[in-house]
Amino acid sequence: FWLSPGACGFRVRGASYLADRKKVAAHPPMFELVAVDLLELEEHLPAVCRLLPSVRASPAPFLFCVQLMVPCSPPVAMVFSWAAPMPVFGVPAADLIAQFEERQGPCPDHVAAFFRAFAEFVEGEGPEADARRNRSFKLIPTVNQGSWVIKQAVGTTPVLLGQKLATRYHR
Repeated sequence: FWLSPGACGFRVRGASYLADRKKVAAHPPMFELVAVDLLELEEHLPAVCRLLPSVRASPAPFLFCVQLMVPCSPPVAMVFSWAAPMPVFGVPAADLIAQFEERQGPCPDHVAAFFRAFAEFVEGEGPEADARRNRSFKLIPTVNQGSWVIKQAVGTTPVLLGQKLATRYHR
């Protein structure tokens, strides 16, 4: 069972966080969570999402997938897929903002900031681009429903995933 948690009460750094250390309520996600797949694999497969029916049959113009591998035997992968409502890969931030404004009117500051950060995140290939991604891709864990022990074990401390785990990026 899975569902999109929306903003889920997350608090994130505000625009003036470096000066005032204040966090603000997160806005709803920019992309829609459309699939969560839990897979038991015969062998470690780092880019399994490209093979999933939920990905291959998606009508979305762009999917952003995150695959977490559990190092056990047999290997287990959990793949989360978010759909963008418009093509976003390889599109400059200014064009993404213009597309948004054509569809929905004036672009709020947080949306423009997301498009700038996203365009920078997907830009480039190779070790330098991956290192930049590792410095910005943050996971904020949370367990909404579960035992106290599980909630305490998972916690809610944000983590730069690529700084803690071996991370690969695929297109």
